[in-house]
Order: sequence, then structure tokens, then C-alpha cells
Amino acid sequence: LLHGGAGAVVLYWLFLTLTTRHPHELQNVLVTNSYLPVLLALFIALFGISSFFWADARRGWITALGSTLLVFFRLQHVVFELWWLLPLLSIFGILLIVYKTKKTASS
Repeated sequence: LLHGGAGAVVLYWLFLTLTTRHPHELQNVLVTNSYLPVLLALFIALFGISSFFWADARRGWITALGSTLLVFFRLQHVVFELWWLLPLLSIFGILLIVYKTKKTASS
């Protein structure tokens, strides 16, 4: 419950920040052109919520890292094309299924 609650609080803070400030104001904080505060807040929120949802911190970390990387690439104007995005999402899904199968087999 702690992960989900903390993730929800950070997600709410991120929502308030992005509705009151333009994202370009946060673009160059600490590292040039990185949106670092936004990405860190997004990662923490997604980690908390997804680890609560999956009931597993490792899968929550993987989900949060993958989602944050997709947002980072989008902010850096990397073009997402279906021919390379589908294999990445497929590999991600297969890894999650293998991890879940391995975990239930060892239990």
C-alpha cells in the first residue's frame, strides 16, 4: 500500500506542476535538455503505482523504467515507428511473462 500511495502522491504533484508550469521551464534543470525533474518524478510515480499493481517491486521497476524511457525518447523527438516499437514491446511482455512464470514455479 505504501508504494501505491507514494506513487499517487508524486503523480498528483507532477500533475500540479505540469498544469501550472510549461514543460520547457523544467527542461534545463540540472542537466541541459533532459527534463530531469519531470522524468524522475514520473519514474517514482510509475514505480510506486506499478509495483503496487503488479504486487512485485522488480516488475514495477521494469515497467517504470520502460515507460520513463519511452517518455524520454518522445521528449527528445525520437520518431516512434511501429516496425521497431512492436518488437520492443513484445520483448518487454515476454520478459514479464517469463519472470512471472519463473517466480510462480519457485514458490
